[in-house]
Amino acid sequence: MSRTVRPWLQRSPLFRSSLLAGALVLLGSPPAQAASDFTPLPGTWIVSAEQDGKPGRGMAIDVQDGVLVMQVYNYGANGNATFHLAVGSIDGNQVAAPLKSYRGGRYFGSGPLSGVEDGDAGEVRIEFTSATQAQLRFPGEPTVAIQRFRFDNTAPSALPGAYWLLSMQDSTGRAVSSALALSGVDSTSPYLIMALADGTQIPTTCSYSPTLQGFNCSNGSATPAVRLQFQTVLHQLSGSAQLDGSSYQLVGQRLLSPDGYDSLVFSETTPVPASGTWIVTGEKNGQPGRGMAIDVQTGTLVMQVYNYQADGHATFHLGVGAFANGQASAPLKSYQGGRYFGSGPRSGTEASSAGEVFLDFSSPTRGHIRFPGEGAVAIERFVFAPVAPDPASLLGNWTFHDTTNKETAHVALTQVDGTAATTAGGGVRCSFLNPATAQVRCVETFTISGRGSVYLKDYRFVLQTDMGSGKALKAGELARSDALPDDSSTQKNSLLALRTADRRGMKRGLGTAF
Repeated sequence: MSRTVRPWLQRSPLFRSSLLAGALVLLGSPPAQAASDFTPLPGTWIVSAEQDGKPGRGMAIDVQDGVLVMQVYNYGANGNATFHLAVGSIDGNQVAAPLKSYRGGRYFGSGPLSGVEDGDAGEVRIEFTSATQAQLRFPGEPTVAIQRFRFDNTAPSALPGAYWLLSMQDSTGRAVSSALALSGVDSTSPYLIMALADGTQIPTTCSYSPTLQGFNCSNGSATPAVRLQFQTVLHQLSGSAQLDGSSYQLVGQRLLSPDGYDSLVFSETTPVPASGTWIVTGEKNGQPGRGMAIDVQTGTLVMQVYNYQADGHATFHLGVGAFANGQASAPLKSYQGGRYFGSGPRSGTEASSAGEVFLDFSSPTRGHIRFPGEGAVAIERFVFAPVAPDPASLLGNWTFHDTTNKETAHVALTQVDGTAATTAGGGVRCSFLNPATAQVRCVETFTISGRGSVYLKDYRFVLQTDMGSGKALKAGELARSDALPDDSSTQKNSLLALRTADRRGMKRGLGTAF
């Protein structure tokens, strides 16, 4: 079966590696909360019934470690643009939080200014029904449906061209298999090609099901028999898998797309920024300030800037521009006259442009921005979950795709012991080798009579939020207390890691049943 390989795939290091040969061969304690089968996707959300092609209101939603941070960009009764901030813990897919307003922070070109809280518009209530849909009630309004905003202009029946890391789990959430996968559409049909950890290559042919709003894929009569049903939404894949008659839950994380890389596995290419809330690195002072919500889909960047006017009033600006090679620029426009809480239908109009904004990303979580009237400054993905060197940042369920030992490992890190996150019995210990660069080592040892302790697992990887890439050393190396085993001969990217549930039990997945 021949496949046409697109140029952006040819640039990837895995395409040039032995995984792809010939034309195409891929090939500390958190509060108790109700667990969830999905985590809401970060980025721009909209009220479903308010999509009319005119300027309106919307939300930037970000969920980390069971906590929701939401900026609402909307308007005051006087028609002026403003924003509100809500922060609350999610419990059983529900959250309620006050909508706070602010004043007095930075405006474009102002220099250092810190905002102050300036009132409370009332409580917002949200119940998420999937990773992309929810029911929301603003103060003084009835409950409405909201959804993750899609502006990628991709037909539902088009399987996106992308690399994925897939985890196949049993009914308890334990990973039993994993695969590096390549998806796309050739001249005849969609396809997905899987490379299991043991090196088995499984090409499948796919078809779109309007009923499922997803894809059915199979490898026909080949063995091992594989049947997949799944949906893809932006950077996530979710569904079910059958391998040789056994059924599993299927979740996946995008590693590379035509926009750029999501995972450090592909860091030789250009990055695509992670969707969600971003902040100016030099403005982290614990005081209310400005921030950005960034979203990139198929060559387009959408960014809301939450900032202030020269008179101190809160406002927002919207930038929409082409994204390519890790860079984007766009005019920052302001609006007026749209909906305020309880107002009923109102459409906004464009008011003015503050000037051009320029962005340049060095990784999915780092970059630089130049606002109108200001010099370039560093920006970063806002992280409000535990971070390095806190070992709590490693807690959760992990799938390790280990091509050195040709196996998939499931590791559930449930507790903190000193500087390490460990499994319940302490058998696997994960800690930061270098917190500054987020380098992690996970080890499991076993004592053999007459030989001493040996490593059953010795994983070294760089952590990037819920993903990791690095090296898996060969099991059986003698464990010494005075030196780390040398990893210089171990193949780069022989280990891929994916967190499939966080420490609060919120799982990766879209929340749709297959």
